[in-house]
Amino acid sequence: MNVVDPRTRSKVVLEGGVGRTARSDLTQTVASNTLFFLALCFGKAALSDAGVLCSVVQITAVGAIGGFALGLSRGQRLTGKSVEWSVAGLASLLLSIRLCAVLFALTRLSAVRTAIICQFSSVWMVGLLNNVSRPHALFIVAPIALSFLSDAPFSVSDLRHTVPGYLALAVEAVSSSTLDHTQGVLLPSLGPFVTSVITIAGAFILSSAGTSLPLLRTHPF
Repeated sequence: MNVVDPRTRSKVVLEGGVGRTARSDLTQTVASNTLFFLALCFGKAALSDAGVLCSVVQITAVGAIGGFALGLSRGQRLTGKSVEWSVAGLASLLLSIRLCAVLFALTRLSAVRTAIICQFSSVWMVGLLNNVSRPHALFIVAPIALSFLSDAPFSVSDLRHTVPGYLALAVEAVSSSTLDHTQGVLLPSLGPFVTSVITIAGAFILSSAGTSLPLLRTHPF
């Protein structure tokens, strides 16, 4: 067997890049989840004054302005790309529905409950659709059912207050998983950043138009 001369053997530098990337992803995830929870906590108090639909307009307006500003600061091109506008419009509509559902649920449920269920809504919805066996479905449905029973003691007034909130969470789960699939169609041609900005800007336009409709303008939320 040939013996390798240690004087001529090349050196391998271990920089731990994978570890740094994992720590960076973990830090971003923790920061994102913390900000999401704080936004729900502070937003719950403001919903009684602004209303759900007006709050969606404000959220998407801030998001669209921030997205365009960030794109300009990075030199990111937001124009000159091939956009499937029908798909982008559907993504914007789904985002508007998702935000309305989250905020409406927040008016009926606690911020902690809403944050926990919404944070993983697309995951458990995909799990329900893909895993049709009873054990898998039971593991997903049972915690949500226990959460509902703890929020709604068996009285008519409590049920009337709580049931719409959980129906809104179901709408949020469906719209969230559908939105992920719809944005996946835009990602290959636009990339994640441009896809997000176009979706948020479209949601702002749709929600702003919704505030001018008589039916939505007179609705309690």
